[in-house]
Amino acid sequence: MGLGIAVQFPLSVARAITASAGRPDQATARLSIGAGLAIGLAPLLLGFLADQVGTRQAFLIVPVLLILAGAALLAGRR
Repeated sequence: MGLGIAVQFPLSVARAITASAGRPDQATARLSIGAGLAIGLAPLLLGFLADQVGTRQAFLIVPVLLILAGAALLAGRR
């Protein structure tokens, strides 16, 4: 997971700063908190889900989340 995050985080920071309307410190802080929570909680939640429904079904949530992220990105561009 670290490789994917390492590539995306700087791009996300740049986009957040661009969209911050003159508040780059606030945008960077919120992004850091959100990324830290996501990086820290996602593996635990996926493990919990795998314990409940099985590994194969738990990992099916990953494509669903990718589709939702893409939809959110498209909605945010409008």
